[in-house]
Amino acid sequence: FILMKRNFMSKQATLKVLSVLLGIFLLFNTGFMYEVTKSRPSSISLSQNWIKEHGNAEEKVRFYNAYTPAEEVASAKWLSQYKGNASRIYSDFRARNNALNVYAMIPRSEGLVIYSATGSIHKGSYIYLRKLNIAEGLMGGSPKVTGPADMFNATTILSSLAQKANKVYSNEGSEVYYATGFILLEQ
Repeated sequence: FILMKRNFMSKQATLKVLSVLLGIFLLFNTGFMYEVTKSRPSSISLSQNWIKEHGNAEEKVRFYNAYTPAEEVASAKWLSQYKGNASRIYSDFRARNNALNVYAMIPRSEGLVIYSATGSIHKGSYIYLRKLNIAEGLMGGSPKVTGPADMFNATTILSSLAQKANKVYSNEGSEVYYATGFILLEQ
């Protein structure tokens, strides 16, 4: 009888130790421990504020590629409603594939991606800028097969827009411009 009780206790102790180890494993894998210790958090769901305030450019691009703020949804819907017959809408890669395609129902064929090598924006086109472009000054191009996503500084594009485009919509989280002339982008 004593031998049976001893085996039962060792099974319970084993389960308790295993439960504690799995709990610790879960806390690290969800990013909770990194959030609590304020060290390089990796969980977008837990670490939004940290990434927005302290993250580097790559972390911010990764964050805004996975997260679509409500302001971007509102501006995409606005653009869909008021774009008229304009067939060209320029944006970065993620804005075209996420906010413009999903929320505004604008086909990808009408969305032109501004890459770091884009040479121009045609007169009569719309330019859609998301929060990453405005607040962080970064444009996110298409994701590479390996390595980090293509990203580049948006200041040249923003200064070109100020000269040859009219801001037709803004909600502090995204902006829409209308090109009044041919815009040459120099990177």
